[in-house]
Amino acid sequence: RDWSSDVCSSDLHKKMNITRIDKNKLNKEQLATLFKKYYNELEILNTPIKLIDNGELLWIEQVEKSIGKNVVLITAEKNNEIHGFAHGQLKLGPDYFGNPLIGHIAHIYVSKETRQAGIGREIYEKLHSWFLEKKVSSIELQVVSENEGALKFWNKMGFKKEILQLRHVLA
Repeated sequence: RDWSSDVCSSDLHKKMNITRIDKNKLNKEQLATLFKKYYNELEILNTPIKLIDNGELLWIEQVEKSIGKNVVLITAEKNNEIHGFAHGQLKLGPDYFGNPLIGHIAHIYVSKETRQAGIGREIYEKLHSWFLEKKVSSIELQVVSENEGALKFWNKMGFKKEILQLRHVLA
């Protein structure tokens, strides 16, 4: 199936293109801006990890180096404006579990203006397909515990709570 021509079916956002991005189509400026918005929203939830100054630029550089290897970037775009993205990667599980190939959703974000229109689901479905192509044994992600909207979304996508991560901030 050719995923590059898939279009979000939402009435609110007709012709939203959901696209797997390669290095030469990377809109660094828009993606960095969305990444920063994502972390600004997480700050409102009092997350202890804060994006450093220009952290969004460091992120996009890192992603650019890895796209096509063990990393995928998917965007939701309409009229040359990116409204959402997903960043997935492959990792190997521990050798004592047989080194299973695991899909890891590092980030997924849809701008506030376009939420509740099915775009997050469309982005995830494309990411899920990439993981299936790579033959991962499972897909994992982390969610900020206070982000009730994200928890509800991931439950709808079939994810179940598995591990509770705790953090003690020292500095």
